[in-house]
Amino acid sequence: SIQEATLLTVEAAVLRADAEALEEAVARAWLDPSLPERHRSHLARRLATSRFWRGDLDGALEAVESAERVLREPAEAASVAAARALLLANNGRPQDALDLVATLADVEDPRARIELATAKSTACLSMGRFTEAIEIARAGAAVHAELPPWLARRGMAAHLINEAHALGYSGRFAQARTVV
Repeated sequence: SIQEATLLTVEAAVLRADAEALEEAVARAWLDPSLPERHRSHLARRLATSRFWRGDLDGALEAVESAERVLREPAEAASVAAARALLLANNGRPQDALDLVATLADVEDPRARIELATAKSTACLSMGRFTEAIEIARAGAAVHAELPPWLARRGMAAHLINEAHALGYSGRFAQARTVV
């Protein structure tokens, strides 16, 4: 299908670090009203990541915000909101990230819950709320057990890194070394 071809084009552009091709493919696909929400969410997150790595934080935020305005499926909307929260948390706006996450209803999809936990623990870590960051990182890691075995380890490192940083920053160096 045209939509699957677009996803392949975007992934190829990511692998080649061809930002122009990625931007063009997403722009063409974005206008398709039949584009499934899971694809729209994926494209928005890929676009945001590409823009961020090119030093365009505002463009990255705009990519996920534009998706948030049109997505209606809870898991997909939460996924792009988590991407925006993580961008905010990692770029000097951790309270904005926590405020955003707090506005979201409980999400059942484990992947979205994992992404939200990563954003929230990162924000807490940035604000010196180490105990909370540790608890959230551990909870996020536990959600990975709900994923299929082939996917259960993917993304796990973010939780472990956040937990180790929070332990170290709070002076619990032996525990941090154990996590590492």
